[in-house]
Amino acid sequence: MNPATQVFFWCRGQDDNIGDAILRRRALRSLRTLGPVDLFVGGASSSFLSAMGIETTDRLEVSRVRWLLRLYAAGLRGDALLAFNPGEVRPDRKAAMAHLSLIPYQLIGRLTGARSARLGVAIRGSGRLAMLPIRFSIRLTSLNTWRDTETARRLPAGRASCDWAFDEGPGPDGATGPRGVLAISYRGDRPPLSDRVVETLRLLSARTHLEPAVFVQARRDNEAARSLASRLGCTLLPWQDGDSHAEQEAQVRELLSRSRIVVSDRIHALIVGVSEGAVPVAILDRPDQKIDRHMAPAGLGGRVLEIQDGEDPERLVDRIVALVDQTDLKAVRERAAAELAEVTGQLRTVCFG
Repeated sequence: MNPATQVFFWCRGQDDNIGDAILRRRALRSLRTLGPVDLFVGGASSSFLSAMGIETTDRLEVSRVRWLLRLYAAGLRGDALLAFNPGEVRPDRKAAMAHLSLIPYQLIGRLTGARSARLGVAIRGSGRLAMLPIRFSIRLTSLNTWRDTETARRLPAGRASCDWAFDEGPGPDGATGPRGVLAISYRGDRPPLSDRVVETLRLLSARTHLEPAVFVQARRDNEAARSLASRLGCTLLPWQDGDSHAEQEAQVRELLSRSRIVVSDRIHALIVGVSEGAVPVAILDRPDQKIDRHMAPAGLGGRVLEIQDGEDPERLVDRIVALVDQTDLKAVRERAAAELAEVTGQLRTVCFG
């Protein structure tokens, strides 16, 4: 089997979201251990790339056609690894076309020894027609790991593994300073939080003697974050105009390093909180399955606490405090680091035998 001397990384993410840059940055570090990396970044902004930790050995490509031509050529030589874009895939026409453009490389690789890996992917939705090329590509892939338990259940070609962002931070020991903050971040593309959720956040702050602070992970959440901070009467860490992804991430991490609890309905707000030593909780007034199935591979299932009609907020706060007290974040971070190191080792075996 030919070694993978050239890595081709499909590296596209939401350009207003620090979480998308964080998980790809961690994946990129593992891919670099295999050889030089050729990244397809498309129209990614310089701000997004600022948080990717790009090195001089990395090759950035904005043209899909040029990147694919180099990928196919390397596939014919047999000295390549294709790394699929980590994160969430929605099976629609766009996703189907993207996979169709990569399948020729995978078929060539069956003859030449070129490899492919799908690492830390979740598939959300079930578009039957669009899933056909995706399923075919999965069968051709040398190594599949899924970042949520539902995708692992539906697509048994692979296994569930922690999201890459769990292993991007100060390490298992975490920040060691005082933790007097209740960090809060909610999506801006959903209806405003109900009064019941806001009251629960107030009660949780009072019960734990933590100062609430609202922060922004995705730039599109700015207005909703301002509104929530106003309702709670607390401080706000917005995403200021002119601040890059790297600058916003640094500010968010600094806040989370001083936080005892992070409350959010954004997966990477919770995951980055974990990496900085804050206990993750999702307080919602609507059903949600996405959060738990993404937290479960790290041993953090049961993080979603849905407020039921007529439920006493005080009793809900009791449940939250008990959950926080029972959470061993150091063990979680150690588990995530070990698991992602194991994935990297499996990747090396795929490439080098």
